[in-house]
Amino acid sequence: MAAGIIIRVSKSGYPHGPDLNMGGHQSALMILALTVVIILMTSSAIIAVEVTLSQKHYAVVARHPADKAECREIVVGLALFPTTPTGNGNSTIRVRGKCVKNAEIGENGQIPQLTCKRDGTWRSLSGLCRCKKGYAANPTDWTCKAVAQRTHLCPDHSSPASVDSAACPCDAGFYRAPADRYGCACTQPPSAPRHLEAEAVDQSTVVLAWGAPLWGGGRADTIYSVSCERCGASVTFSPAQTGLRGTRVHVSGLSPATSYRFRVYSRNGVSPVAAGEDEHQTIDLTTQSSDLLPRRASVRSTSHLKRRSSNAENGRYSFSSTATLVVTCIVTAFVLVGVIVFMVFKHGTAGALRSDAERGCTAKIGLLKVPMLPRKSFPVER
Repeated sequence: MAAGIIIRVSKSGYPHGPDLNMGGHQSALMILALTVVIILMTSSAIIAVEVTLSQKHYAVVARHPADKAECREIVVGLALFPTTPTGNGNSTIRVRGKCVKNAEIGENGQIPQLTCKRDGTWRSLSGLCRCKKGYAANPTDWTCKAVAQRTHLCPDHSSPASVDSAACPCDAGFYRAPADRYGCACTQPPSAPRHLEAEAVDQSTVVLAWGAPLWGGGRADTIYSVSCERCGASVTFSPAQTGLRGTRVHVSGLSPATSYRFRVYSRNGVSPVAAGEDEHQTIDLTTQSSDLLPRRASVRSTSHLKRRSSNAENGRYSFSSTATLVVTCIVTAFVLVGVIVFMVFKHGTAGALRSDAERGCTAKIGLLKVPMLPRKSFPVER
């Protein structure tokens, strides 16, 4: 009589044995996925808040910029230029002047204009005004004063010695050069050179450069000369030390690690007959030590307003990178969630297939009597 067994089947249809349910693994993976999503979303929210605050701060700073310079009101060439706020970045503002009272546009018909630079200085004068007939310029305050009626018209900035005189001596502060004809207009010496700087400095050489004077005195024959304190006889100036028409000079033969003071003077045809010292600009600098390599340097003698960079200005270029970081975090979150969900479904499906196979096999075996299989460990009844 053949021996047989009946496998005891549980109410759920599963044989007693190891639990093949994958619910524990699925729960762990889902908790991990939710944790990753929460962390990434929180990071993105924090970054978004920081970007918003930075934009608001930048907007406030942009409306109230720090250290905003301005070009102060000035009267040049009988033209008044009002106080003008400077431009942003490296921009310049071209400002039109207005002729002072009792003055009119000069002979060339060009409206006086000056350039307002960011550092608060006026540059590049073009066009001039002149006093109307019956008025003469007062050089002390750049106004046009009425003069006595005269039968002989005198050139600009000169007045007749008397009502019936044909002579026209120059007004106070104006001069004629020895080579000027007596009927020529009276002029003035130029103002000082501008923006004197050392373009290069090493152990024995210096390259100086400067800009033309703001006011040429009404003449076009401005020349320059350079003086040096503590320069010995071996120091040379190229192309020359005096009578320069250019705005650049190369000084060589200097001693290493020595301090020097250079002055650049501006002169024109009436400078020899004008009262007072020629206008000039000064720069102090020190040559390099002999153990240092040559380097380029820029040493300005004029003071400039310091430009203070704000956090908002620096952050102006970080908005795009921050937005990229936010998008990267969000994309990474979705990718990780997709990977985790894929793993969950993969393991869950595999476990379900194995469970279904074993369940079907157990049910079928539960209805039959089969020989004892020593390798099975299921509980049996004889």
